[in-house]
Amino acid sequence: MAAGALAKALLAELGVAILSHVVALGGTETPHGVRPRPGDLAAVDASTVRCFDADTEDTMVAEVKAAAKDGDSLGGVVEVLAYGVPSGWAATSTGTENSTHSWRRPS
Repeated sequence: MAAGALAKALLAELGVAILSHVVALGGTETPHGVRPRPGDLAAVDASTVRCFDADTEDTMVAEVKAAAKDGDSLGGVVEVLAYGVPSGWAATSTGTENSTHSWRRPS
């Protein structure tokens, strides 16, 4: 965790903002294209499930409670966003300066 915080701080010095948020939990997904911007980090951090969309968050929380009541757990998908990535830094680069990159991995 310390290494991640250090890397995030170093990237911030280079003008790159990194943030992650939950885009799917159980059978609930955020609406397509709903993505937080760097200035939205406080809202993501305030979310119980780190979901940027408040309506989706409510549904996700209800699903978690229902699964817990049944003694079950849920899988999900986390998206990591990188804003301000200079072209050439990522394999998915579009060749434009300050592009946004997204990586999703099922949890």
